[in-house]
Amino acid sequence: MSNFKEYKKVLWPTTRQEFEILEAKGAYLTVRTAKKTLKEVIDASSQVGTAPLGHRPPELLELMRQYYSDNDSRPIMTAGQEHYHPYQLELAKKFTEIFPGNMKMGDLKVFYCNSGSEAVERGCLKAAQLYRGGGSYISFLNAFHGRTSLALSMNFSKGVHKQGYNFLARTLPIPYPAKSSFPFNIAEEDLAKEVISYLNQVILRESPSNINSVIIEPIQGEGGYIVPHKDFFPMLREVCDKYDIPLIADEIQSSLRTGHWFAIENFKVKPDMISVAKAFSGGFSAFGAALIDSKYSPNEEGHMSNTFGGSPKDCFLVLNTIELIEKNNYLKNAKKEGDFILKGIKNLENKKIVKEVRGMGLMFGIEIQNKKGKPDPKMRDKILNDLLIKQGILTYGCGNDLFNPSIRFLLPLNIKREISERIVNSLNAIIR
Repeated sequence: MSNFKEYKKVLWPTTRQEFEILEAKGAYLTVRTAKKTLKEVIDASSQVGTAPLGHRPPELLELMRQYYSDNDSRPIMTAGQEHYHPYQLELAKKFTEIFPGNMKMGDLKVFYCNSGSEAVERGCLKAAQLYRGGGSYISFLNAFHGRTSLALSMNFSKGVHKQGYNFLARTLPIPYPAKSSFPFNIAEEDLAKEVISYLNQVILRESPSNINSVIIEPIQGEGGYIVPHKDFFPMLREVCDKYDIPLIADEIQSSLRTGHWFAIENFKVKPDMISVAKAFSGGFSAFGAALIDSKYSPNEEGHMSNTFGGSPKDCFLVLNTIELIEKNNYLKNAKKEGDFILKGIKNLENKKIVKEVRGMGLMFGIEIQNKKGKPDPKMRDKILNDLLIKQGILTYGCGNDLFNPSIRFLLPLNIKREISERIVNSLNAIIR
């Protein structure tokens, strides 16, 4: 068995739990804990969204074998973004096609990078800054947008993310328009209007010309898998249009899982920029991109660049991941299986330790409390442990332990009904 103390001697303390992943194929993992090895464990978070088709999907695996074969001469890596290669163009065209709002060739500009933080910071936020200037940014309570300095300035989910660091930006936090996270006791039907009213006051007090951008997760990820009030986004779009403030949708966790390419499509709103990462490379590579309405794109060469972003191999992977999703109707499957699971676990809200079940498609969360109605992170962690040890389901926590400790699910798009049923039955068994 492994000595987890050795890991701790040589690795930075991130948020690792004490188990090892030894094997991964499809939706399943082999996991070794301190006491035993568990086989056929369902990866119910898809490694926090990075494996949208499960592990080692055979179609992508075969394509990469061909790409790396001795008989192939396609470039694997090229030097940053100092020149063009055909896959950059093909992928940018595909992103234009799937971006909300019927975009045409030239309407969208793409900045390729390596991660979600870069897509947020080096892509979207910098583009907004160059377009508009302004020293103040608007983000939302419970938000998580990355760990690099400017992106970190937008975070309001956990204090530990910011503790001890300096920030690059003045960020104004706005309550997120969801009953589960709103800090004041008002009727749910008034949520969206109240948040918009408060947002308008913040903009006017700060001066509209000093607001750089509004960044928001269409469904909050790290902050607790929180879904906003259905009326909110159209009103937010109106506010941003009124003051000509760029609206940035951070879709790093929420893309692909809700039955659409992007979660914001559920609210019938077109953002000005979208940050993507995690899922789009099919679980094979670190990939990120900022998808930016050409109105906001810098025009001067060299203003933004990147060493590894948009490599031929990465763009090839992303193109084929999108093609596989389209060919097999996996977005439709995500909606169908997600609806089945949410219907099967909604009854958990009748248990005293479950405050709320929420989500869309295959992105959903369960908020845990004690029997007195107070947040209970220890109970959340016990449920996570029991799901793994007793039911063979691996997933992770999210939310703030002081306010909304939650369990996250971000399942592969291609799951079959047998896995959905196992998720429903296991959750009902453990929480009972």
